[in-house]
Amino acid sequence: MLSSYDVDGSAHRLDCSAISLLLISRRDYVTHPRNPHAVVRRKIANELQLEAALRMRNPHFRIRSAQLERLSMSQQLRLVASTDIVVAMHGAGLTHALFMPDRSTVSVERVINV
Repeated sequence: MLSSYDVDGSAHRLDCSAISLLLISRRDYVTHPRNPHAVVRRKIANELQLEAALRMRNPHFRIRSAQLERLSMSQQLRLVASTDIVVAMHGAGLTHALFMPDRSTVSVERVINV
């Protein structure tokens, strides 16, 4: 899959002095006709506070936040293949965990107290 999008999945190596963390962000959008108000409930409730706390407590981390649906598939795969930690709400975007490097991890959350 990675090679079909010209993504080198073996290029990323774990470097504990510069951990790469991806926070998968979700926006409100119409998911179904029964949801005409476009409210998505599967989001991290305190996402902005979480990101700020992660940045403050882990200044050596490279922290990125992304809305995957706004990226091309190639961009999504390139991003995930270069990530050590993914923090996200449960959902289809987490299937990208298949393309994460060895020794990476996923954290699936609803609300994180910081």
